[in-house]
Amino acid sequence: MAFTTAALLLPAACSAQSCPPAPRTVQGSQTAPLADVRWLAADALEGRAAGSEGGRCAAEYLGASFAAIGLEPAGSGGEWRQPFALRVGAEMAVANRLAVAGRTLELGRAWSPYGFAASGVIEGPLLYRGSGVARPGGERPVPVSGRIVVLEKETPGASGVYADPHFKATIASRQGARAEVANVIGLLPGSDPVLRDEVVIGGAHFDHLGRGGEGSRAAGSSEIYNSADDNASGTAAMLEVARRVSEGARPARSILFIAFDAEERGLLGSEHYVDEPVRPLARTVAMLNLDMVGRLGSGPLTVLGMGSATG
Repeated sequence: MAFTTAALLLPAACSAQSCPPAPRTVQGSQTAPLADVRWLAADALEGRAAGSEGGRCAAEYLGASFAAIGLEPAGSGGEWRQPFALRVGAEMAVANRLAVAGRTLELGRAWSPYGFAASGVIEGPLLYRGSGVARPGGERPVPVSGRIVVLEKETPGASGVYADPHFKATIASRQGARAEVANVIGLLPGSDPVLRDEVVIGGAHFDHLGRGGEGSRAAGSSEIYNSADDNASGTAAMLEVARRVSEGARPARSILFIAFDAEERGLLGSEHYVDEPVRPLARTVAMLNLDMVGRLGSGPLTVLGMGSATG
């Protein structure tokens, strides 16, 4: 099998556009989390899509909030940000070609490349992997390095990111198949001279879908997806945890607070952190991720991750 694709890789450009003024809050007050939610979900940030001006403003806001709380910058080069590349646009090339067993398939009818596909030419044996989504306790992954993985577009019984082709391609890429935005990271150093070398992570993603379109429930919509619940709520909760912990007795272990970008594009920010952690993963003892905690009401708090977190 052989195919060629062409895609456009664009940096997340920072323009001279100014960000809306940050709200005035009293650190540790009950109104601080709501003020954070209202600012992050404001129309001016246009849904905080990864690579957008609203996303850039949100990252700057989070860095400034971490600084006001008294955390230490723990991103790249002593900064708050941990940058990584993101493809934000693609163009169809006339030379796109897909051939299986010597037969060329018609572009646009029998197949079409995704916008997140890399440009290049590859050949190799096919490996069929069903839906491409592994379940805790299921069969061990088959080595895919050097092969072209074939996945079903649909995932029976799954919803959300687990049914997204971009997410599946990301997972396949991490296993060896080959196909600027930034996390924002703050550190609260631990008090124990030995245990401070271990870290607990508190995290939340701050990006969303922007103005709808691909990946949203209204593909043709241009309305702003303000995303107060997903995930301004989790981001605000993370900031409040950082405020409360920094005001009390210093914990024995260090705490990393990470605001992840590009979660809606396939968990790309968290994937980048796992690939390039600022503290060794072997000394990371736990991680609490806060996502969509703004509409609990009288309902129960759902805790996920039991299949991979023995603690």
